[in-house]
Amino acid sequence: SLSGSYDWSKDGRPLAELIYRFLMLGSDRVMLTSPLGQLLCLPGMAVSSWLLCRVFGHRAIWAGGLATVFLFGQPYALQTLSYSFDAPLMVVAVLLALAAAACLVLLKGYRSRIGAVALIVGSLATYQPANAAYWIVVLMALLFPPDVGCRFSWRLLRDLFSCQLLALLIYKYALFSQLELKDYAAHHAKLPSLFALPGVLLANIGTYIHRLVDDWWGTQPGLVLVAALIVRADRLRGHLGH
Repeated sequence: SLSGSYDWSKDGRPLAELIYRFLMLGSDRVMLTSPLGQLLCLPGMAVSSWLLCRVFGHRAIWAGGLATVFLFGQPYALQTLSYSFDAPLMVVAVLLALAAAACLVLLKGYRSRIGAVALIVGSLATYQPANAAYWIVVLMALLFPPDVGCRFSWRLLRDLFSCQLLALLIYKYALFSQLELKDYAAHHAKLPSLFALPGVLLANIGTYIHRLVDDWWGTQPGLVLVAALIVRADRLRGHLGH
């Protein structure tokens, strides 16, 4: 943040560097200081909220504002958006991940899958943690289908995993391997061996669940979410039973 906004590719974020070089018109390093970075986020937040409303079919005036709060007003997003110089890139990455989810939920056919893979790769190449937005939206569409009475979609579940896996392979071997990484990025980019992979995945899932429980268990929003999941699980069991 002190030396400027270039050099993103060494963190495994080549699209982030391309975006900044385009915005800065090839000038020397430019620093984004608060509140300019946050102001640049507003268009991306607006489009992201519109996409989320489009996926779940909400047309009410208040739906866009509520979607913005859920996407960017919660603690995890606010923490990342506090980095003014990086905030616009984070919002762009979330927007790309949401667009990938919208492709799978709203569209059908091989073109929607190709578009979803391309958008996921773009999101990863801009800001890797934003990939979670793709999973959240698709899983919500699976658990709470936009169409009333719609059954659980095995096609969507299959596309969720297959598009993610293909995007990760493209990002890892077509983009990531071509970059000169910093020591920090190179350390976290290492993949476990096939023998150790199941244990690493289980450990990461356990850490993630432990963090969610620590952050949300016993809170009012957490209780509402648990109640909604219980109700939806009961309905899904009824659909699968038929």
